[in-house]
Amino acid sequence: MRKSLGVLISVLALMTLLTPVALAGKSVSNLQVPFYVTNNCVSEHTSDVLAGGKVIVVNPMGNTALNITGNVVGLMPDTQYSFWMRNLGQVAYSGPSLLVLSDSSGVGWWELLYFTTDADGAGSLHLTIPADSLGNGTFSTQFAVNTMPPDFSSYGCTVVSTPYDPMVSISVSNYFGS
Repeated sequence: MRKSLGVLISVLALMTLLTPVALAGKSVSNLQVPFYVTNNCVSEHTSDVLAGGKVIVVNPMGNTALNITGNVVGLMPDTQYSFWMRNLGQVAYSGPSLLVLSDSSGVGWWELLYFTTDADGAGSLHLTIPADSLGNGTFSTQFAVNTMPPDFSSYGCTVVSTPYDPMVSISVSNYFGS
């Protein structure tokens, strides 16, 4: 009995010592948001019709601010699309983007990647945003999938997006990055 009590106290003491180390990184969150069909090619006109698919945002501990994965179904087969994220400038995003449509306050859109659907019109995406390219803070965002214009010169037509009202709220707290 004494030996078991000693082991239990040792385990609790070790857990107490290690807990602040784990919490010193940042909080871990997992957010899943469904895609909806949009009207008139505009993300602000999100309908109530689920499109199929979702975006998953994970804020892990360590040197990564956000891991973003997603899948979408019901798009045109064998077609290239672009993935966009709104308002990254509000948390001082400094990572790569393919096209930025933003004002000086950080409100706007960042085109982050291209993906191609399969023969059934399904597609998937994965993006990692390093901690050193995203500042601390909470921001409202929206994710969108757009068609690709033939010359890649504009943003195309938004075919599915996460809700506009209310947008998704994401908190980033980087202790290892910026």
